[in-house]
Amino acid sequence: MTVISDNTGIAKHEYSISTIADSVDASGKPAIDDNVLAWFKGDTNSVSINLIDLVEGLIYYSNARVTDFSGNVSEEVSSDGFQMDLKPPIAGTVTKTQIAPDQIILSWSGFSDQTSGISQYEYSLGSQPGSANVVARTNVGLDESVTLTGLDLKPDTIYYGTVYAMDRAGNEAGASSNGLKIDVTAPNPGIVTTEQTASDTITLSWNGFSDEGMGIGYYDYSLGSHPDSGDVVARTNVGLDESVTLTGLTLEHNATYYGIVYAVDSASNEIAVTSNKLVYDLYFGEPSITNVSHESGSQLNILDDANITFTVSEPFVSFVASIESSVGDSILFTEQVADSTQFSINLQAPFTSGDDITLTINELIDYLGNSSDNQQYKYSVSFLADYDADSTIGITDLSTFVQGWDTNNPKYELGPVTGTAPHFKPAPDGVFNNRDGMAFTRMWHWDKNKSGKMLAKFLADEGSAIKTTINNDHILVYPPKGTHALEILLDYSITDIEFSANTSTGIGEKGITLSKVDTLTGNLILQAAYFEANSLSIRIDYNHLQKKYVNVNLSYQFIGKGNIVLSAGTHAMELEPIPKKFALHQNYPNPFNPVTTINYDLPTDAHVKIVIYDILGREVIELVNQQMPAGHQTLTWNTRNFFGQPVSAGIYFYQIQASGFIKTRKMVLLK
Repeated sequence: MTVISDNTGIAKHEYSISTIADSVDASGKPAIDDNVLAWFKGDTNSVSINLIDLVEGLIYYSNARVTDFSGNVSEEVSSDGFQMDLKPPIAGTVTKTQIAPDQIILSWSGFSDQTSGISQYEYSLGSQPGSANVVARTNVGLDESVTLTGLDLKPDTIYYGTVYAMDRAGNEAGASSNGLKIDVTAPNPGIVTTEQTASDTITLSWNGFSDEGMGIGYYDYSLGSHPDSGDVVARTNVGLDESVTLTGLTLEHNATYYGIVYAVDSASNEIAVTSNKLVYDLYFGEPSITNVSHESGSQLNILDDANITFTVSEPFVSFVASIESSVGDSILFTEQVADSTQFSINLQAPFTSGDDITLTINELIDYLGNSSDNQQYKYSVSFLADYDADSTIGITDLSTFVQGWDTNNPKYELGPVTGTAPHFKPAPDGVFNNRDGMAFTRMWHWDKNKSGKMLAKFLADEGSAIKTTINNDHILVYPPKGTHALEILLDYSITDIEFSANTSTGIGEKGITLSKVDTLTGNLILQAAYFEANSLSIRIDYNHLQKKYVNVNLSYQFIGKGNIVLSAGTHAMELEPIPKKFALHQNYPNPFNPVTTINYDLPTDAHVKIVIYDILGREVIELVNQQMPAGHQTLTWNTRNFFGQPVSAGIYFYQIQASGFIKTRKMVLLK
């Protein structure tokens, strides 16, 4: 209500209530319309009026005027319009949350008043909906939440929060929360695991935590050097995650660490669980062998001890070594620890020829008790007499053996041996004798029995070409000057020719000669080694099985002192069949008509005369009368005489004369 004053004093106050006017006066103000409450007299400049039958939502105005003691009447003035509000606010919802054993948060939303608007909120807390026996009804202005602290709450008791919303007309509406049962019990413990996942990384993981009251609110974790400390990683919130990976840590090798997980429920009750003990391993995980002096798959010399050194990834306290032989050999060995990260195993020779040895390291244990097993290393043993370690018993091995024998070098001694080829186990006695030679010979023959070992090789020409002489039943090969060892290989057709090595010439007592003929595939190998240089010819005998030329492939190597190649290469030969004696063979066909064939043999070049005679001894025709080369010769007779006329049927004779050889045979001509 507007206050009106006058210098002579106010004699009378008057008031009225009106709605919005339909017109305005000359000054533009709404015209006063006292259609709700007519003017009435009041004694002061304020008055309380009880009105009835006002319309909800309609805008009303209060009007005033005064009269002074001189009878003057003031201008009529009106208040701002006000809307009539007769309804309470619309009630919202109230939620209540326990955040600690003695703390509760009340929060609300959704209250509204369309007419006069919310003027304030009040709240209370009690053990029944709408009651205030815990916290009396309290004004909180227009805030929509309040935190109640220092409460004396009883376990397992249900509490309700009530909120009252009041509008500007004094109307109010209230709403209560759901009942909240007070939770003072810590969550149930779970299981916490701490493990090292890298050299500078630790992972904490947990599960099994639960809370039957308000549920788990969040987790904290810490890491420390004691079960109840966080001196490495302070207590840290991780929300509702159930694992955390801690990296970049600086930890002490062999030191003990513990993880702690704190499960906190929504009422701030918490439980702490300590993990298993973790002994930190700077090297992380099981120890392993990072380097070995003899790589797995390498070869061991049959006559030399093998000292194998192993390097470990970290300091170790013990290991267990075992040896397995593929041929069942008992291999002696010794162990030696060099330092905290290195040890060696010495395998004692001699081994068994061609053996495969498996060396296994088990129970390799570090200072933290971590253990690794089954770290295997496999080695092959060189073959006996394979001095150049090329897995074959070849000409250089024979040369080396003979030179070792000649100089009595124990490094190259072989016998005596036990077992069967190739798995001989040598036990050298310091003396070169027939037992050493027999051991080499048996290994040599074992090697040459392997498929393809006796095939002539395609060798690039080196040094001077091979020198040979071909005779009618043998070949002579002439080694170059300074030869200490040689190898000759032949390939040939077994249906056309046969070969044999003649070791009675060219070598004698000056060295060792080994030869082998494969009559199934048509191969011959001859190897020889001398105590002194020897250039005497080597003889290889042969025998033609067919009366035709035979092609033979020959490969050769001639080796000098120190196994230096003097000459090597491949040589193709064509061997002509040469008879060993004069012969005149029966003609064929016989009887015949009109042509027959006559074969004869000449072991040397000779003047040959062949004549046909009739049954009375008269000369019919001279078939040959000239110089002929050695070899198997052939001619034909067409049953005609000197004059080219056919002869009559009957018995005829043919005779050969060559270098004092005379032979006559009979043949029959049919008509």
